[in-house]
Amino acid sequence: MAFKKKTYHKEENCLNCNYPLVGQYCGHCGQKAFLHKDSFGHMALHFIGDYFHYDSKFWLTIKTMFTKPGQLTKDYIEGKRVKYLNPIQLYIFVTTVFFIFGMPKSNDESSSISVQNRNEITAPPKGVLGYSTESGSGQIGIGPWTPNETTKIEYDSVQNSLPENQRDGFILKHIRHKSYDHTENLGELFSRNFSKVFFLLLPFFALLLALLFRKKKLYYVDHIIFSIHFHAFVFILLLLGSLLIKIIDHSTFIFSISIATILGIGVYLFQSLKLIYPSQPFKIIIKQTILFALYFIGFIVSLIFLIIFLFLFF
Repeated sequence: MAFKKKTYHKEENCLNCNYPLVGQYCGHCGQKAFLHKDSFGHMALHFIGDYFHYDSKFWLTIKTMFTKPGQLTKDYIEGKRVKYLNPIQLYIFVTTVFFIFGMPKSNDESSSISVQNRNEITAPPKGVLGYSTESGSGQIGIGPWTPNETTKIEYDSVQNSLPENQRDGFILKHIRHKSYDHTENLGELFSRNFSKVFFLLLPFFALLLALLFRKKKLYYVDHIIFSIHFHAFVFILLLLGSLLIKIIDHSTFIFSISIATILGIGVYLFQSLKLIYPSQPFKIIIKQTILFALYFIGFIVSLIFLIIFLFLFF
């Protein structure tokens, strides 16, 4: 039976998009057909309802993620999506919580020390990240690219005194100039931008899945969804481990948590792959090993690019 246009509203067209109204909601934009002036009480009740609706979806998503590896991705591919959080929304929420509460914080006292007083601190030896505190310069470089001179003026003076064919090239000179501009500990800068690495690794992980399981005839976006759900699980697991370590700060316990986390990630990935990419167990194990190896290489390369990018442009 057709809806009567006047049953739910007085307006002929939607107030939001001007689409002809039939029923309780606009068939074009989804806005309610009947709008009234909300009282404070109604707005409060509406907010509470929306909150608990989000809350129920969140806990169902987390419960399904931990109790049924790969089921979130399988349901998404099959179109069963309304009862779960959107994958992007889930990933952003989980990573935000992880990088706020799970990442180690630098000591407030040490981070507040001015560059002028850094020469009072025993500097670590130059390694991958070089750090010089001579003359209070507070310069930070990258290994052999860290200049020996303690000020930019001194460095330029030495360069100008050398024959042109012995001077640093344009790129090396730029890097060494930047080392004098860093008044902030590069480690702190790196820690704040570490999450950006995983925005590169998400599609990279999905690409590896698409190559290793290309016979399954899935779309690349399906591999992306798998990648998002898997990374969200890993971040939640790391967050839980980090919180436990903060409570029980004992070397044996930390070692046990680390081993349990690594094993948990491996088992979870195996179960997820078996559900989404059905195959014989030994084939999945071989492909999972290759997946981990290539992912680790991509992770290291991404870290190197992040360090160089931060050093050159921040």
